[in-house]
Amino acid sequence: GINETLKSKIVPIFTDPYEANYFYITNVGSMFLFQTNKDASNWKLITVNVNLHCQPSSKENKDTTKKGCSDPVSLIGTFVEENKTKVIDWTEPFDK
Repeated sequence: GINETLKSKIVPIFTDPYEANYFYITNVGSMFLFQTNKDASNWKLITVNVNLHCQPSSKENKDTTKKGCSDPVSLIGTFVEENKTKVIDWTEPFDK
C-alpha cells in the first residue's frame, strides 16, 4: 500500500470524481491534459494546472496560504471543445 507520508501529499484534482469520467492523457510539467465527459456527452479535452509545490490549506498547514497556495489545483480551460455530432473515442499524446 501507500505509506502515510506519501498518502498525506496526495491532492485530489477533481472535487467530485463521480459526477463525470476523467481520463489522464499526458502532462508537461504542471499542466495536465484530461479527456472528460463532464458537461460534454461526446467528450472534450481539458487542461488542468497543478501547482506541484503547493499543499492544500488546512488547519495544520497554514503557512502555505501565506504563499498564495490556498488551492493547488486550478482548471485552466477547454483544450478541445465537445463536437455535438462526433464523439472523441480515444486520445493519445504524440511528439513531432
